[in-house]
Amino acid sequence: MGMTGTLPVPQPCSLYEGLETVVASVVEDFVILFQATVEDVKSSETLQAADRVKLMASLSDAFNKMVSSAGRVAPKLSELGVANDVLSRLAEFVRIEFPQHSSAFVEILEPFGDRLAEVYG
Repeated sequence: MGMTGTLPVPQPCSLYEGLETVVASVVEDFVILFQATVEDVKSSETLQAADRVKLMASLSDAFNKMVSSAGRVAPKLSELGVANDVLSRLAEFVRIEFPQHSSAFVEILEPFGDRLAEVYG
């Protein structure tokens, strides 16, 4: 018999679980970079509050795209993507409609994002 007869054939369930694990690992790496960047934005002494909100909205958008893509492969992750999309839209709304509240919003956004990650992650 050829080599094909000696190789194990992966079961669909274990293949999907393996793919889900890889996707979760990639998302986790992205989240680590995301959190480090958020910390840099928060601790910057040169950024104005409105610029911070703008950067947070941009970061949230990138995060949402990552989670959305991952959610197509690993559906449980897509719930977190929806939650993050809402945060992104709220950040943009605050930046445009209530710029005077940008500092407070940035202060609240990160811990709330962590709470969402606990709930949906």
